[in-house]
Amino acid sequence: MALALLWAASSTSILAQDAASNPAVNGIEFLNWHNEDPSADGKLGTSTEKAYEELLKGRKAHPVVVAVIDSGTDIFHEDLKDNIWVNEDEVPGNGIDDDKNGYIDDVHGWSFLGNTEGENINAANMEVTRIYVKYQKEFEGKEAADIPSNQKDLYDFWLTCKEEMESQQKAAKEEMQQIAEFSQVLATVHYIITQELGTEEYGIEEIKAIESDSEPVTMSRDLMIQLHEDDFKPEDIIEWQKQVDTKIRYRYNPEYRVRELIIGDDPDDTSDRNYGCNDVKGPRSDHGTHVAGIIGAVRGNGIGMDGVANNVKIMAVRAVPDGDELDKDVANAIRYAVENGAQIINMSFGKSISPQEEAVEDAIRFAESKGVLLVHGAGNDAENNDKNANHPSPYFESGGKANNWIEVGAIQQEKGDEMMATFTNYGRKKVDIFAPGVDIFSLEPENTYKNNSGTSMASPVVAGVAAILLSYFPDLSASEVRDLILSSAIKPKIKVIVPGTANDAGKSKRKCFKKMSSTGGVISTYAAVKKALDKGL
Repeated sequence: MALALLWAASSTSILAQDAASNPAVNGIEFLNWHNEDPSADGKLGTSTEKAYEELLKGRKAHPVVVAVIDSGTDIFHEDLKDNIWVNEDEVPGNGIDDDKNGYIDDVHGWSFLGNTEGENINAANMEVTRIYVKYQKEFEGKEAADIPSNQKDLYDFWLTCKEEMESQQKAAKEEMQQIAEFSQVLATVHYIITQELGTEEYGIEEIKAIESDSEPVTMSRDLMIQLHEDDFKPEDIIEWQKQVDTKIRYRYNPEYRVRELIIGDDPDDTSDRNYGCNDVKGPRSDHGTHVAGIIGAVRGNGIGMDGVANNVKIMAVRAVPDGDELDKDVANAIRYAVENGAQIINMSFGKSISPQEEAVEDAIRFAESKGVLLVHGAGNDAENNDKNANHPSPYFESGGKANNWIEVGAIQQEKGDEMMATFTNYGRKKVDIFAPGVDIFSLEPENTYKNNSGTSMASPVVAGVAAILLSYFPDLSASEVRDLILSSAIKPKIKVIVPGTANDAGKSKRKCFKKMSSTGGVISTYAAVKKALDKGL
């Protein structure tokens, strides 16, 4: 907070100049790149606009319901409210379960993270913390020799979770100290610059023009220039502090017990389905609103941006806190969406440990039996999903795989060896396709807008394309939509930098892009629609 107060005057001028020269800041350049055509616009977009203009013009579009299981969605956003799903069988605000689906007043969806008193879960433990707490009384203070043979595997797993939790706690506290030190440095730099220039009203050009024999002045000048080149903003350090604070206070804090206070359920009882409330926005709707906007922001209304799909209704299902989502909530969210008419479900979340995986698998099978397509972000750990667990997953513990699932990695806009997002997970077996996921301009709560990056953004691009296909070709099954998207993927024949493989010398591994996913391709709305038309659909 100190940085925001002490450096605000200088940063305002710097950011104003940066916005004019860096289109990623104000959204001009990246406003719609994920929908643009690679050949016409030079960006690795989906050719969605081209598909509408050349292939779908004059054709009838049927409404498609897409459920967004996420952190919450601002259903009253100016660029989304006209495309929000309405449960016509429910009378708003009467306190009665009119449609007898087990959820009272679920007019636009449901939240599994709140109660009827208006209390909501914002942050939650990570799974390693929950597992530590669950078995703490049983295993704390015991040695391996004290553990019965039938519990040794569980004990070893508990130890692994404990070590991870404690390691993360320690690292977060050290990082918080680094933030404090960095803030102090920046406050000092700001003071030195203002003393040198004699004013707090300065921008990057004034900083660059500083000439001095004083080492503190030149070091301060050079640091400010470097921060400018790195697109550093005052709010970045505040956001950094918030993220680290969340780790300390919630994610890796075994004393944090918000679930039992707000929901009051047994988190391990996956048969329990009737809990929560109809507050689908909740206290943390930025992520879910951004995701929903990518899929279904109203097209052609001259407001904000255009979603991928033009005849879509967004069903908001809140199940993802800041921390690890509960398997129970995920399973129930999937079932709620399927039972209430969703044809596509977007899931821009994930974790590495799934204690109640069977319940989620049962929900996935249920969705498959009802012909509902599930689209999931591959994760942002720069890891190979073929080697590292990423849940939820279409691969069942008992064997087999769901055929109604698309796993999505992220690319950035420029074709070349840096095409893959630096953060994206990949996998020749367990990631299906790549989609735009860097600097995606979409909605934020309270009628605002922002660029965000992540496989969380790539997944709703694919969900939006799937919605287009179902809208214009309503007789397609979920597996047929999946096959159209995957079989029509554009396959660049290039080598790319493999995310997360940089060594100490800064060199990274390069592999053929075709080895990064099962299709070796990037989604194309145009190609998928054309293939559907060629099939006579």
